[in-house]
Amino acid sequence: MNRFNIFSHLVSLTAVITLSLPSMGATNSTGHQMERMRSNTSGLPSQSSIEHLLSTQPKSFTSHWLAARLYEENGLLDQAREEYSIAIRCKAPQVGAYKRLAQINLKMNDYNKAESTALLGVNKFPNDFGMALTAGYIFHNEGKFERALKFYEQACQIQPQKSDAYLAASDVCLSMHNPARSLNYLSKALSLSNSQLAHYERARALVELGREPEAVEDFYVAFKLDRFNATVDKAFADILIRNKIYGKAMEVLLSCSAKAEGKDLVSCKEAIGNLILKMPDEQFVSVLQESEKNVVDKNLRARMHFSLGDIYDRLKLPAKAVEQYKLGLSLNPKYERGYLRLAEDLEDHYSNNSAALSCYQKAKSLEAKDPELKDPELNLRLSTLEKKLASVPSKK
Repeated sequence: MNRFNIFSHLVSLTAVITLSLPSMGATNSTGHQMERMRSNTSGLPSQSSIEHLLSTQPKSFTSHWLAARLYEENGLLDQAREEYSIAIRCKAPQVGAYKRLAQINLKMNDYNKAESTALLGVNKFPNDFGMALTAGYIFHNEGKFERALKFYEQACQIQPQKSDAYLAASDVCLSMHNPARSLNYLSKALSLSNSQLAHYERARALVELGREPEAVEDFYVAFKLDRFNATVDKAFADILIRNKIYGKAMEVLLSCSAKAEGKDLVSCKEAIGNLILKMPDEQFVSVLQESEKNVVDKNLRARMHFSLGDIYDRLKLPAKAVEQYKLGLSLNPKYERGYLRLAEDLEDHYSNNSAALSCYQKAKSLEAKDPELKDPELNLRLSTLEKKLASVPSKK
């Protein structure tokens, strides 16, 4: 789904606790697990202190809460879930345990337990904003939109001056294909916070209502607030291209190419390549010059040029590719793949073996982790070029 994850991108960490856990296999012995756990970095007591608490205060909420946190930090979700489950049964449990336990259950695809934990938490802490928001997220994630909206609205009532719950409510309304209702929540959210996400969500709602000119205005505000958000950039560019506003679409996509990763970068490059074929050269040059001013960070500007070099290579325009690689390397002379791509073009399209060999050697000398530099074929290319150059008689 082409949208932000409301829960993880919006909700303040003081209200709702989100998870960012490494994937680690569980072992069978709790004692051995404790022995193998890495030192924590979140201000928790030491492992030995937590073990002491568990042995001396086995019925204490704090003992099991801290043990659960330590397990969670180390990716031992089964053990963390067990300790949180004990913690919420202790005397005077705190709301955070219900939030974390509900989210771990969801992360482990145990939807029934995620729901039951969320409901227990909401019933025990009916005036806790974060608990209501957590419950909404649990049901939202499971596609139970009406129930999710009920809890988001509860969160709105608990803290009506926080925009998070209104944004979450707007998002679930869009999931229900009710953009008009979504706009009501977004009006309130924008009255509280002029955030990128609020403008992005409103743009999405307006698109669904067929009000694309208004959507473009919100997309533009969202873009200006952060021009390197790939989700916003791609959605904005799609609308602009659909309305044949190619210059602005290119500006947005060039910004996207400066920071996007993975599939976002692949789709961005493809869209830029298609636009290059539609735009007059002088228009593209003008947009590129403007983008160079707006992308202030040198390394990001270098990535933009490296992306363009790759795009021109795919369009079979090696002269322009070489130009872009050189521009990128002038901004970031430590980017090994830039030298690699430049070397390939110099060798394959210009037979400039001496310059190509120099670029290959520079790429190798940087000792980067790029897997392409470890490809045996690269060593073969180097060896072949060295032999070619050695066989050429020197000029006297």
